[in-house]
Amino acid sequence: MPNPSSMLLSTVPATLTRGDSSQPQLTQTMASPATAFKQRR
Repeated sequence: MPNPSSMLLSTVPATLTRGDSSQPQLTQTMASPATAFKQRR
């Protein structure tokens, strides 16, 4: 059974390399709660 920390470390480069493709999606999810919060006020 592998170490949970080593598994986490091995997934980090994968997310970093995938970052440019998932970046717009991440900014959208960051922006939508902000807009929903603004609309609620």
